[in-house]
Amino acid sequence: RLREVCTSLLSLSILLRIFAISVDVLDDFAFRKVKVRGRWDHAHTVLIGPRVRDGTKGVNVITPLIRADGSTILVDRGFVSDEQAAARSWTSESMGQEEVQLIGMIRLSQKRNAFTPDNHPEKGEWYWIDVNALAEQAGGESAGVQPVFVESIFGDHESRCSKHTGTDI
Repeated sequence: RLREVCTSLLSLSILLRIFAISVDVLDDFAFRKVKVRGRWDHAHTVLIGPRVRDGTKGVNVITPLIRADGSTILVDRGFVSDEQAAARSWTSESMGQEEVQLIGMIRLSQKRNAFTPDNHPEKGEWYWIDVNALAEQAGGESAGVQPVFVESIFGDHESRCSKHTGTDI
């Protein structure tokens, strides 16, 4: 059984690095650790919020990642404070041109609860993760954007997102 699991994980890792992802089997791989590589599409970055982390008000940064085969997936790059979000340092022309590699976890859409407002993409207001709507916002199927959502894993602490968005890692 362990050999089957290892083979499945290796197959998924290879698929994520090389080919467009088959969204039909995505539910089976939720919460699996993956390695992805590509270039950031900062023009389609979305901020999800408000959020609070360690007493600081902010947002989560969701940026499409364009992979070598032309397919695009969505990546939650983590939390930044409202001040960092207002600076939008990750939108610089010089950033996003180089290929980046990150480790993350496949996630699915969040279920909106009764207290969370609905998203209003036309106004740039995003309150919860709706993977299909985020993929459409980034260009949709016609632009090669797949409804695949990866949450970055920062190893020692998630607050390292502000460092990574500032250095384009």
